[in-house]
Amino acid sequence: MLNNKAEEYNKSGIQAFNSKQYDQAIQYFKKAIELDGESGVYYYNLGNAYCRKVIEFHENCQEESITFLTHSARLKNANACYILGNIYHPRLYPAYSSKDSRKAMEYYRKNIDYRNQDARYLGTALNNLGCLCGENGRIKEAACYTWLASKKNVLKAKDNYDTYRQLLDEESIRIVESTLDVSQLPETLARLNINPEDSAGTATTLPPKETEKESLEHLLDKLNKLVGLSGVKKEVESLINLARVTKLRKERGMKSTSVSLHLVFTGNPGTGKTTVARLLSGIYREIGVLSKGQLVEIDRAGLVAGYVGQTAMKTQEKINQAMGGILFIDEAYTLVREGNDFGQEAIDTLLKAMEDHRDDFIVIVAGYPELMEQFLDSNPGLRSRFNKFIMFEDYSAEELYKIFLSMCDGSGYKLTSSAKKVVIQYFQDYYDEHAKNGTSSNGRAVRNYFENAIINQANRLARKDNPTDRALTQLTVQDVAPDPDLSDNDH
Repeated sequence: MLNNKAEEYNKSGIQAFNSKQYDQAIQYFKKAIELDGESGVYYYNLGNAYCRKVIEFHENCQEESITFLTHSARLKNANACYILGNIYHPRLYPAYSSKDSRKAMEYYRKNIDYRNQDARYLGTALNNLGCLCGENGRIKEAACYTWLASKKNVLKAKDNYDTYRQLLDEESIRIVESTLDVSQLPETLARLNINPEDSAGTATTLPPKETEKESLEHLLDKLNKLVGLSGVKKEVESLINLARVTKLRKERGMKSTSVSLHLVFTGNPGTGKTTVARLLSGIYREIGVLSKGQLVEIDRAGLVAGYVGQTAMKTQEKINQAMGGILFIDEAYTLVREGNDFGQEAIDTLLKAMEDHRDDFIVIVAGYPELMEQFLDSNPGLRSRFNKFIMFEDYSAEELYKIFLSMCDGSGYKLTSSAKKVVIQYFQDYYDEHAKNGTSSNGRAVRNYFENAIINQANRLARKDNPTDRALTQLTVQDVAPDPDLSDNDH
């Protein structure tokens, strides 16, 4: 029986989710679950909200999203299975490091099995599953799924099917192309002597597709286009040059000094530390310093457990995920606490991995300048391995405004001339206030201000029957004004 109060919370959560107010949405979904813990939909919405925070804002809540989505999948929610398939897919959702083709295929199959709930993802799930089957040598099965996906006009599904079709005999082609609907899949697979649960696959194989990677030029261009951070960019350029030359000397048999590439990023929250770390991981991959170039973001909660011996295991798991890339530890100073604390166990495990895998494993620790100094002083091994510091300064008022404009441009919004003046003044006042109080001005405040402007625009346009395209892309004074009584008279 539907719990009306739980459904009210769920609807409020969906409204907040659609406005990208994910933290607020999460609170509503949790309240809905408290009242109705048997709803796969509520768990899906909660897990998906955490997932969007990971993908859009690069926040470190991968474990929360997977936990709630998995619970929803156990309750046979098709959408949760689709999102989990994407999370485990080797080339999708790069913010997630736990990649497993078998798990991805398993969840895509469940999405197809549970299609009676919401079929909006069905075509894409079929195509993704088909491609993974093909990469694992299951050509006939791959043909079945991509054939059905092509019937749903999924992008590239027809091309994928044509690739697998060339490897089939005429009888198999006839069986596959006689399949008109997903409901016929079990019969079709049986006629082709395919057991989806059989991991052995078939003898015919296709070479696996290369993971899509950004080029060095593209990564450097993205770094240079970041607003502000001139000192950071200069430091990063020096690091890249050093790594390149050191690698070149090594390849030519010359003597080369072993240089530590582990880094300390200091600065206030919201100053671009994670963004730069992610770009640096890709750049190091492209110049051959790292083999994979993934970034694994973590904090104390992801490393420290509550019992003796568990912390080392938990930390080692994250190290394994980051091997070949960069392990980024935010607020690393929280690993050092007085008394009987297991943070030291995590530090000892990290130091050993940094020593054993110095050629293909980089650690970046980040946090407030003073606290990071205390962190490094807590253990002689830390100070010796982290000898390069990059300081991330707070943004100026002009830089905050430029960040806001880039958010508008990236989301397809434009400011009216009067709105521009209001935004410029807002960030100047914001910067002056924080400078006077000795607090930081950062990019997260810009994100909050931008999201509020989008919500204000939506509320304003909701009163109009049929807003024009121009109105849908335009932010006015009424949308961006800190004072809601301000009216908008510009065009």
